[in-house]
Amino acid sequence: MDKAKKKAAPKMDKYKAKKKAAPKIGFGERFGSLEELKKEFRTCQRCTLSEECAGRTTLARGDHAAEIMIVGESPGEEEFREGTPFVGPSGGFLCYAMVAAHHLIDPALADYAGDEEHPEVHQIIDDNFYITNAVMCYPGDRKPTTREYRACRNRLWNEIYLVDPKMIIALGKQAAESLLSRPVAITTEHGKMFKARIPGLVRPYIEYPVMTLVHPAFVLREGEESKWAVRFVQDLDLALTTYHKTMEILGGDHDGG
Repeated sequence: MDKAKKKAAPKMDKYKAKKKAAPKIGFGERFGSLEELKKEFRTCQRCTLSEECAGRTTLARGDHAAEIMIVGESPGEEEFREGTPFVGPSGGFLCYAMVAAHHLIDPALADYAGDEEHPEVHQIIDDNFYITNAVMCYPGDRKPTTREYRACRNRLWNEIYLVDPKMIIALGKQAAESLLSRPVAITTEHGKMFKARIPGLVRPYIEYPVMTLVHPAFVLREGEESKWAVRFVQDLDLALTTYHKTMEILGGDHDGG
């Protein structure tokens, strides 16, 4: 007779995958509409940039129901003066890239090749996109600090929730980091798709697809004939193509929360 004791069967619970807890994110402040949000942030004093900008902020532009949202980093001098994002040199290059991608936006843009900063180009862009920045205030000759980006993050989350886009295009390292909540090596992660999580109301969070591109200001520093200028146009084309293909598969539906 074998007196060897049988080993007890291992408890299967030990090998079960642990359920990941929902990320602890939530709205610090919540707004019922974009109009309410803009009214509140016209005189924002949530960080020290408000003192440097004398309380003047650069608010978003574009269609409040746009299916594609563009998020830049922070306004430049011209944007600060006019109170509108992407109307300076960076905006000029963005217009150039949009005209190059006219077949994915509006065929009418093709008529403005060589005249990309025509007011009609800006109007067509505003009819098709919602454009904002990760930081609303002009930081002068420096980049906003991490604390300043964090101070503006709740406002950005509210904008995303209220617009509820199908896709977000992040322009630049800081814009990508504000959306993805992690360090981003933009020169190696440009042209790639990620997911941004923002607070939900019914559910703990909502995930939005984010395509990361280098910032137009970086392209201009490298030169309009540089490989980055070509790559930016290619990446924008890729982002818009991905959006259209996704909408064909999903039938245009997006499950908000």
